[in-house]
Amino acid sequence: MSRTIRTFILGLPGVAVITTALTLFSVAPLVAQGPPPFSASIAITANPDFVLCVGETINLTALWTTNRDITREEWKIDGLSQGVISLPGATGGSSSYSFTGNSAGTFSIAYHIWHHVQPRTATEVVTVTVNQCDNDCPAAPAIANQYLRDKGIRPNDPLHREIIEEIAHVMHDQFGFDPCRPGYGDEVEAYIDQHWF
Repeated sequence: MSRTIRTFILGLPGVAVITTALTLFSVAPLVAQGPPPFSASIAITANPDFVLCVGETINLTALWTTNRDITREEWKIDGLSQGVISLPGATGGSSSYSFTGNSAGTFSIAYHIWHHVQPRTATEVVTVTVNQCDNDCPAAPAIANQYLRDKGIRPNDPLHREIIEEIAHVMHDQFGFDPCRPGYGDEVEAYIDQHWF
């Protein structure tokens, strides 16, 4: 047998042992795991509601949290920025924006957060409806006045004054901004019955 063949045959068990060891005990470097992917939660609320009349204003509030920091925020109306605000690397917070309905229509209002260097971005969009409200519809105090008159309670009665003042105080929170909305008058009357009769 030639020396080359003998060396080859004698070397086979060593190769087998090395191959088995490499298979059983992988020497591949551990892959470092990066940070988790960016995630965010944004909720937009409106006070008093997402529906208003021309000329009225609502206050929008965005509450947000993220698992990684962001450095910028902005509100947009129909895609137009209302101004970018820098943040100090925050992972949660709130932002407020006042929207006035200057014309009737439907408006897309977005709150957008992002990191100015890293690929981190999140957006929440809500729809606000502005109606051309009929000014001929009586507001809550006028409805209450007529309802009390129908019950025989006159304006010189102290109860009449008390009820009208309270209705004027709570009217937007309790009944909304659109006196022409179906059911508006019924809600005013039900409120009076529930609290005074």
